[in-house]
Amino acid sequence: MFLFELEDPDVVRFAAIVGQLKNEIDNGHVDANNFTKDDLLNYFAKNDINLDITDVYDMIQKPPLNTLVKNIQGDKVVFVGMDNTQPANPDQSQSQQVVQQMAQSAMK
Repeated sequence: MFLFELEDPDVVRFAAIVGQLKNEIDNGHVDANNFTKDDLLNYFAKNDINLDITDVYDMIQKPPLNTLVKNIQGDKVVFVGMDNTQPANPDQSQSQQVVQQMAQSAMK
């Protein structure tokens, strides 16, 4: 779908804002791992799009927002492409594994 195919200027503006947010996430200007639903609502409000959370829940089921937001879990926004199965602090778990291996090697 091209923006010129849309008749409603509000839909065009909303699609542009969603694209802008995606670019900011891709460029690292927005921390996607700590983005809350309040952050999302504030982002839209900053760009003159006033929504409430029920609107957002409805909109993540349809384009263009469903191409960016996968789900909202509790207070956290889960973006498309984010892996929720990673440990909260992977460096710490990796460090613990190294220490365990060293301890096992020392016991031999």
